[in-house]
Amino acid sequence: MLGQLCAICAEGKCDVRCVECGGKKMRSECDAMIHQDLLFDDREAFVDGFYRHILPTVNMNEDGKLVQTS
Repeated sequence: MLGQLCAICAEGKCDVRCVECGGKKMRSECDAMIHQDLLFDDREAFVDGFYRHILPTVNMNEDGKLVQTS
C-alpha cells in the first residue's frame, strides 16, 4: 500500500482504504474530505504495517497518527 498513489488526487502516499468505496486507497487528507458526510463507511488505516479498522470519528493526521475528530 505504501508508495501507491491516492485514488482521489493521484498524489502522495496512501494510508487509508475504504471498503465501501470499492477498496479505494487514499491519503488521509482525501479520506477526511470524502468521508466527512459518509460517516458509516467501513474504513481501515495502515498502522504499523497492518490494516486496522478505524471508527467513523477517527482520522489519520499528516504524521500518521490516529486522531479523534470533532
